[in-house]
Amino acid sequence: MLLRLPPSVTSEQLPQFTSHIARAQTGSNVRVVAAVATAEEGRKLQELVANSGAEDQLVIVAGRSETPCLGESLLAMNAACAIAEAHRDTGGDALLLLNVEQLSQVWDLLCDVTDELALEERAAKTQAEKDELAKLPEEMGVQLWKYVARKNAMTARRRTFLGCFLQRAGRMADSRGGGSMTLLAFARLKDESALSRAVLEQKLQTVQAMQLDEALKAKAIAKVEEQLAELEDASSATGVPDDFIEEAKAVTDGHVVFLDHTSGEGGAPRWCVDLQESVARGITADTVQNRPLHILKSLNLKMYLMAREEGNQVMECREDGSKLDNGPLLALMEQPVGDVLSFEDEAAFLLVALDDAKWAMDSFSLAEEILELLGKSRVRSVDEEASNKLVVGVRRWAETCWRKADKAVSLEDLSASDIEDLSAALGLKPLERKRVLVAFADPSSASTD
Repeated sequence: MLLRLPPSVTSEQLPQFTSHIARAQTGSNVRVVAAVATAEEGRKLQELVANSGAEDQLVIVAGRSETPCLGESLLAMNAACAIAEAHRDTGGDALLLLNVEQLSQVWDLLCDVTDELALEERAAKTQAEKDELAKLPEEMGVQLWKYVARKNAMTARRRTFLGCFLQRAGRMADSRGGGSMTLLAFARLKDESALSRAVLEQKLQTVQAMQLDEALKAKAIAKVEEQLAELEDASSATGVPDDFIEEAKAVTDGHVVFLDHTSGEGGAPRWCVDLQESVARGITADTVQNRPLHILKSLNLKMYLMAREEGNQVMECREDGSKLDNGPLLALMEQPVGDVLSFEDEAAFLLVALDDAKWAMDSFSLAEEILELLGKSRVRSVDEEASNKLVVGVRRWAETCWRKADKAVSLEDLSASDIEDLSAALGLKPLERKRVLVAFADPSSASTD
């Protein structure tokens, strides 16, 4: 399966995702094999897994150079594949972890060599006599068909190249040991908004050839050279182009797409899955779903949560017709990287989230009444962020009231002291508190100006 990370995830954060998956195998019989570009990356991964109980299950294959080298990275991937396959062939269960950025860079290098040596033109010339398209008349759009054929040929070659590395999942027959092997391939999406080295070099040549005032020209050249100097070294991780990722999806058994805020605040990454873009093939089959997720009807849960992304904050439960606020459920799905939970822990958290969602929905009517009261009392927010904070505060306070009463509560059931507590909880200004109390005591005196 392919795991696509957003460009905001740094190369320093990627080992945290890898180590999380490795530590999640603690107590199982799974042998985890990870390929990394340098020995330093291998040591960092070892440190992240140390004292977790999974360190004896982890095998790390690394290049020997201090900086990433494509040849060594490719050898490390091949060696990691061989180790995982050998474990599978002896009846064990293997989990292979790869980063496809180096594969992307190798493919780019092969394309550059192909262009430089005109290999495509030479191959086309050799096959010209066998080309059936060349026999078609011009009126049938032969040039268009040739263009399509060239594009399809490129796609086929790239998929073949990727398939050699990424088609690594399966279970052996019991007669051959019954071992299994699974691949998780990470791909950090390239930030296309950043200028590439090739673009900047072309820009530098253009500026150098321009007929400009010498002082202005020197200033422009210095600016481009400064941008070039700020770029990462060509051998460092720069992310994977979107078209390469799309081809990788085609040869993997499903893919998981992570949202932009996966990188987290303050460098603390989170598991934030894009439910609409992610695809796990055969998601409803017992053979590919672990039992806890199958019991929870994960496909139905996914469809419910997708409604939240489309602006619908409330979902209905088909069993009893009740409604739930799915905010707590979404929060549950954005857990910090590093918090490895057991199935029992996840089930417990889900039950708690469902309970919180029910309380939030039950108290929704009271929250709406309070917001209407605040509106009549001219309690206003200066911006959208402050407004959202006010709404969240009201809903939390209303839910607390509902829980304490353990019954249906409306604005009529509240006292003046309750309104004072509300004003304090929301941090209202003295004049705003006074207007809210007056509006609560005499709704007809409230102004909506």
